[in-house]
Amino acid sequence: MTTPQTQQPQAPQQPQQSNTALVAVVATVLAAQLLPSFGLPALTPLLVPDRNPRGIAALRVALDTTEAYPDVPMQGTGAAQAEMVRVNTLRRAAYVVNSMMRLRTAIDAAMAQGESLAEAEQEVRNNEAVYFRQHVVAAGNRMAAASKIDSLAMQYGPTLGWYAANDKRTTPECRAADGSNFSALSPPAIGWPGVVHMNCRCQPGPPHRNAEMLL
Repeated sequence: MTTPQTQQPQAPQQPQQSNTALVAVVATVLAAQLLPSFGLPALTPLLVPDRNPRGIAALRVALDTTEAYPDVPMQGTGAAQAEMVRVNTLRRAAYVVNSMMRLRTAIDAAMAQGESLAEAEQEVRNNEAVYFRQHVVAAGNRMAAASKIDSLAMQYGPTLGWYAANDKRTTPECRAADGSNFSALSPPAIGWPGVVHMNCRCQPGPPHRNAEMLL
């Protein structure tokens, strides 16, 4: 039998695309709770309509995991930070939805190997904590990028320049955005520099003279 001590967490697959309306409802429920786990009764009918014990266990683990790094209530001091507060709120709700689905699959697999529900729940709980820390780091990176944009907007105005780190690690999207300008008031379709993708190294800076505007 696989134990939490011997199993090595595998890198999570790409997040599944959650229903936008469902994520918005989950975000509203979570915002009304003192702790994410308090939302279990309200979220169970939405996310586990058949009330299957394995599904409820998966949802419980997803909610408990988010309590390790609770959201700090805050209001963005600038347009970019305010936008990232909104984005991070929705991303955390989407994390709960996707985490529950991932956990349900893992619990089913563990029980198929002969583990009890309690054993399977503890095993996936340990692994999910690793994945959630990655989610927290990404949220922090988004806020740090937004803070830079707000600070530079106070210095240069609402139009800023995009500066990519042009080397072999630069993604096509970031390379194409390099040298363009963007609005510090609302993100272009690609997103703001620093949050285009995980470990994005793009930076905001002074606006480029006569550069195209990213939309």
